[in-house]
Amino acid sequence: MANGKAISTTIVAAFKQLKNAIGTALTQAKALSTTSPQAFQTGAKALGATVQGSLGGISTSLGKLKSADLEKAAAKEPACKALNGA
Repeated sequence: MANGKAISTTIVAAFKQLKNAIGTALTQAKALSTTSPQAFQTGAKALGATVQGSLGGISTSLGKLKSADLEKAAAKEPACKALNGA
């Protein structure tokens, strides 16, 4: 497949980013205050923003991937169709 190595490298990097984002979110979640509703709310909002930012970066990285071979294969795969909302 054309660009197969580059696509694979990008996907692996995205999963590494996801792993790091989950680790950061876990650390933040463990540190949330459970004694003050206001402090909990503030911390939860910050946690949400961190997760959204991380997922946005990962999505941007994966959105740049282009491969005609991959798109053809995905169009034939039922699991991919379900993910794509088809």
